[in-house]
Amino acid sequence: MYYHNNTSLLKLRSDEAEVRNLARVFAERLQDSRGNTKIIVPTKGFSEVDKEGNVFYNRQTDAAFINELERSMPRNVPVITDDHHINDVICCEL
Repeated sequence: MYYHNNTSLLKLRSDEAEVRNLARVFAERLQDSRGNTKIIVPTKGFSEVDKEGNVFYNRQTDAAFINELERSMPRNVPVITDDHHINDVICCEL
């Protein structure tokens, strides 16, 4: 469990099956994308609580999401990985 504050408690980390499903939902929603669309994914985590050393850190689950996203994304939408955490100052600058 992760106590964010007195009114917010996080209890669960999504498992690999759930993040794969989420990646497919992202890809499905971008099926009809037009123009210059791309997805930039930070490979070292997506939230403060999944940073290395924190309660929801799980690289295997993050990798499952990224792999499924790359596999499922329409060909016209590139998936670009960025070797940073989402909260890093230099993350995702392309």
